[in-house]
Amino acid sequence: MNEKKECKIVQDLLPNYIEKVTTEETNNYIEKHLKSCSECQEIYASMTENLSTKPTVEEKEVRYMKKFHKQLKVLKIILLVIVLFFVFSIGRKTYILCSLGAKWEKTEQQLSNNYFSRTLQYMDGIIIETTSYLKEQDYIATINYMSTNGHKSKMTHYKKGEEELYLLETKDKKFQFEGESFLRYHPGISFNTTAYFIGNLQTAPFVKIETLNIADKECYVIKYSNEDRIIDKETGIEIKTIHYGYNDITTIENYYDFGVVKDSDIQRPDTTGYKVIRDSSELQEYLH
Repeated sequence: MNEKKECKIVQDLLPNYIEKVTTEETNNYIEKHLKSCSECQEIYASMTENLSTKPTVEEKEVRYMKKFHKQLKVLKIILLVIVLFFVFSIGRKTYILCSLGAKWEKTEQQLSNNYFSRTLQYMDGIIIETTSYLKEQDYIATINYMSTNGHKSKMTHYKKGEEELYLLETKDKKFQFEGESFLRYHPGISFNTTAYFIGNLQTAPFVKIETLNIADKECYVIKYSNEDRIIDKETGIEIKTIHYGYNDITTIENYYDFGVVKDSDIQRPDTTGYKVIRDSSELQEYLH
């Protein structure tokens, strides 16, 4: 047989020979040729050397598992960092909410028996201004309604000792209500936050808390899905609320000054010229 042709046949068989899938007769033929052919010996040596450096299936599996465990370890670290950040964020917000609630309760207990308050509410072309002077059980509260169409009205609730007055001024008319009245109003510091831990913990994931300085007051801005509440860090009192409605925005601004109200601030309103009304049906008759 031509030597080159025989070399070609042997070289084609070498991969199967190395993988041990050739017959015994073929093995004998290949080995006999290798003994006398230096060229095929070199090719055989090169092929077996490459095979020895090629990783086995077991080695591949080991390498894969090592790589997998390394990636899993990195993933666990990332997840741990995320969880720790989430826990820290929720814990911080819960602490802030509880702290504000505790300060609010302390403020209410110590100062809510003597204060002046002024609230401005803006909504859909209407401005509502409420002012209150309160000392112990006595107070006078005035609510002014003003709209962009020029309508104005004023309600006054006065209480000193056993005497109470409910007054309404609208459309150049003045009314004084006697007995039960839908115009009754009792001043009070608007409810802000609570020190209740579980409630704040449940709220914390759904709010965003930022800091803000308003008129030299350090405040927290608590952002809900449709509402921002600005609360004084020192007292826990809500000084501003912005409610985002579907088609409009309502803004409420609160101002409080504690321990400043004197007896002279709670003066009985002059009821001269007021029409006495005993039920709401009489009011409708006079308004039309």
